[in-house]
Amino acid sequence: MHESRDVFLEKDINPEASGSVSWRQGGTEVLAAVHGPLPAKQRHAEADRAVVSVSIRQRSGQPGGEQRLHEAHVQHTVEACALLSAFPQSLVLIALQVVRADGGVLAACLNATCAALMDAGIPMSAPFAGVTCSVDAAGEAQLHPDAAAEAAAPAVLTATFSRPSVVEEEGAPSPLGLLSSQLDGVLSPHAFLDNLELCRTNVDSVVALQRQAIKGAFAVL
Repeated sequence: MHESRDVFLEKDINPEASGSVSWRQGGTEVLAAVHGPLPAKQRHAEADRAVVSVSIRQRSGQPGGEQRLHEAHVQHTVEACALLSAFPQSLVLIALQVVRADGGVLAACLNATCAALMDAGIPMSAPFAGVTCSVDAAGEAQLHPDAAAEAAAPAVLTATFSRPSVVEEEGAPSPLGLLSSQLDGVLSPHAFLDNLELCRTNVDSVVALQRQAIKGAFAVL
């Protein structure tokens, strides 16, 4: 297994947002801004919860199908983890800008979103983290691959986990919950589970980085 790339997280980058961060992992950088909860227009409002709207902007080029899939992935993850029932008839806007894309873009968008929600004070049942690994033709896995490694790999897996804050008996952390997985390519069932477990082992370090940054101004992993 190859070593993962350095991660840097800085918060409060947009004074006009309720919460905002810059997430940099290797050559990939994503800016995330959370606005709200805001009053929702009547035709978009839900009586019992806040509505989540996610937009992702690339530095260049026109929006494509992959971008729309990433927006839906982030939105569904937030809806699964944020306590939206605390804000009925409200709107939470999440704006993501991909400044640089060098692998692991979906994971970076997910991690930046979670940190920005924390910075905005949006309550969550559990923080979440996305981790990407690529698997080359020899079966060698690499966490947080760059764009060249992703392009050369027969399979790229991005897995999203939640880490509940509840502590179980004897001080053990609560188990990680698998929220979703996205596989580009083909893996055998055995290889899929092995690489899912590899992604799982990296989640706690990502969540710890998010929490550390919210306490201070920035954090480095």
